[in-house]
Amino acid sequence: MVVYLDVLFFLNLFMNYIILLMTARFSGIYAKRRRLLAGAAVGAVFAVVMFFSALHPAVALAFKVFLCAAVTIVSFGIRTGKETLRLCLIFLAITAAFAGLIYAVNGAGALQNGSFYINVSLKTLLLAASAAYLGLSLIFGKGSMEIRRLTREVKLEAGGNTVRVRALADSGNLLREPVSGKKVLLVGAETLAPVLDQATWRILCETKDPVERFSRLSERHSTAFGMIPYRTCSEDGGMIVSVKNITITVDQAQATDYVIGILPQEVETPDGCHAIIGM
Repeated sequence: MVVYLDVLFFLNLFMNYIILLMTARFSGIYAKRRRLLAGAAVGAVFAVVMFFSALHPAVALAFKVFLCAAVTIVSFGIRTGKETLRLCLIFLAITAAFAGLIYAVNGAGALQNGSFYINVSLKTLLLAASAAYLGLSLIFGKGSMEIRRLTREVKLEAGGNTVRVRALADSGNLLREPVSGKKVLLVGAETLAPVLDQATWRILCETKDPVERFSRLSERHSTAFGMIPYRTCSEDGGMIVSVKNITITVDQAQATDYVIGILPQEVETPDGCHAIIGM
């Protein structure tokens, strides 16, 4: 069989991307499409290497475990060990479902060391993806895909004004206010506008730099604002401004264990969320 390297790479890139989309859906964890694409690309590169390698079964198994962890971390970020394991298991279950369907349709020749290489149309691949999705929906249950489990309804109140937002419940949001240890609700300044006074709103609009924001805001309200350090997979670290004088209600229960972190940009997800809340 003649194997074309570009076909091998892009086929596995496509398959990995579909599998990661389904992993995000079934796990209830939101991930940006570009992160899923990056994870799919990592998996595709490893698939090319595996396809042309003659590894001992034990070495191949260890390699695949490492690959699964790498793809999961690139796609969904660094999370707790328990959450990463859960994502890996869902990713493997969906991959196994795809492999089973492809084996049933094309036989063993479609797989080589876990890499996909088949001469089929895009239509056939999409049909296989749909069949795997429906089958896994029955296994995982409808409840795992309910949007209510992924979001929280949040009400913010200050100065007699109220704003209601839907917040994405993200277990990867481990931010804490350093003094009180409270969890952080991440919101953009524009979303907060209805509960901010005009002077505060103007300062937030005029600068995105957190240090300058904090300095100017503290001149007006010395105790209402603070600074929260953060770190992400794509950034070494930074700071965001926190605000403490806004009452937070989550799912109709007052949340005194949260403070608000004001992001330099707005939050917007396909589910209509405009805030991110830690779990």
